[in-house]
Amino acid sequence: MLQDVEATLGSLLLSRGRWEDAGRLVRDPVSKLVVQFEMATRPPATSTEEAEARRMVLLTIAGEMVGALTAASRSDDALHVEAEALKLDGSEQMRQAILSARRAAEEGRPVGPRW
Repeated sequence: MLQDVEATLGSLLLSRGRWEDAGRLVRDPVSKLVVQFEMATRPPATSTEEAEARRMVLLTIAGEMVGALTAASRSDDALHVEAEALKLDGSEQMRQAILSARRAAEEGRPVGPRW
């Protein structure tokens, strides 16, 4: 239940551009990213569209997590999450998602709803 509260509150904070506060909430960020990746890849997607939608969610989560951790002055955690994200998905799209979220965090831009 605490994880649900953390995720909901984190999304709400990001929607208001409060990246630093969202970054303070994240506990064990690398493990959280790995769990999200496992949830998105199992069971296997039944269509190309579903696989791409799951991947886009992962790109968003990884980017937002790195941006929030960076904004909260948790640089080491942000670097570890970025390295793990690129290990799980080394695509240019992942790199761009992380870069874009970092910029949004630096500028304090709010993000839209994930779904």
